[in-house]
Amino acid sequence: AGLVWLARFGLSALYFTLLSSGRRVTLGKRLLGLEVVRLDGTPMSRWEAFERFGGYATVPGTAMLGLLDYFREPNGRPAHDRVSGTGVLMTEKPPSKEEP
Repeated sequence: AGLVWLARFGLSALYFTLLSSGRRVTLGKRLLGLEVVRLDGTPMSRWEAFERFGGYATVPGTAMLGLLDYFREPNGRPAHDRVSGTGVLMTEKPPSKEEP
């Protein structure tokens, strides 16, 4: 069971690190029209993307209390964005619902 957990964690870390560092978007963010950007405008390195992923891993460990940062922090940036110096921006306008 421990080896399966380690494999899942490793694959997740690899996925988020590689896709967030170069292209700045994972598949889910691309579908939602979002992108991860560094606050200073420089591209995110693989190490910084891995640090950001580490922040994702802390959310379940804090009983999801870390998600409250979205409402508490003035810019709505959760801990993993503050630690890595990143933010998530909308790159495309979401699809509008047309009224009948």
